[in-house]
Amino acid sequence: PQNVSTELNRERLLYQDATMQRELMEQFTRIQQSPTWHDEFAAAFAMVQNVQAQGGGHCVLQGSGGVGKTHFAKALTMYLRAQGQIVRIAAPTALAATLYDGGMTIHDLFKLNVVKERHEEYTSFIHKNPQRKELLRECNVIILDEAFNMNINNYAAAIEALQDICGTNHETAHKTICFIGDERQIAPIVMDDSTERGTFEASILSLPNWPTIPKVRLTKPFRNKDDP
Repeated sequence: PQNVSTELNRERLLYQDATMQRELMEQFTRIQQSPTWHDEFAAAFAMVQNVQAQGGGHCVLQGSGGVGKTHFAKALTMYLRAQGQIVRIAAPTALAATLYDGGMTIHDLFKLNVVKERHEEYTSFIHKNPQRKELLRECNVIILDEAFNMNINNYAAAIEALQDICGTNHETAHKTICFIGDERQIAPIVMDDSTERGTFEASILSLPNWPTIPKVRLTKPFRNKDDP
């Protein structure tokens, strides 16, 4: 868009135009009314809405490759933006982030440092970027794709930054954070530890509230749905 002044302004110019919102809702409606929108997608959509209605929190969309996780995330983003909500999508790698309009790495979104040595501290430098702080303060939903590849220490630094920005100790700073991925695929990088325990403890699977976080697992083939 033309005449962009801040990151938040750019987001609003891109998605909060009435014509754009109408087009996004039409796209979402077509997806939702198509034969490919099955009960598992409906359950995942209801899960996100329920977490939002409760004032924010975590939710999880799981499933192996080809079951429609990316398809759902794109459809959800269309719906939320059509409603005037601000959504950010991030992933541990740039390759995964490029699947989405406006996607970026988790390190970029939260201005995290890159930890290369065991003694280094996981932290966020968001305080040096007032535009990003403003954008995240107004953000409603954060989608983290390939979330099981993310190091839990990076995530903790991101949450601490969000809580500071929003002036709250709520577990997600009242944002709805949706983890998407397959816990059986790429695990987080762990330095100097090749044990299963070390890998588990570096994963979001070790979050204290993991057992109580609402989850939906997609199981029906989507990408190759016509391949017996």
